[in-house]
Amino acid sequence: HEHRESAYLLIRVAVAVSRVQGRIPTTEQIEIVRLCSELGVEPADAGLYASPDGPDLFDLADGNNDGD
Repeated sequence: HEHRESAYLLIRVAVAVSRVQGRIPTTEQIEIVRLCSELGVEPADAGLYASPDGPDLFDLADGNNDGD
């Protein structure tokens, strides 16, 4: 459980840094997806490639990773 929280924290930091200039560039989104893979986090759980009803990348950056 602690590893999962740490993984999400690292991803939230990556997203927050990437969105400093507004929209996250595609190349940085790809790197975040790669980071998700390395950490064992599903990209959809991180708001990447999610349906319109799922969590979004900006929610993740704000600390909302519960999918609501």
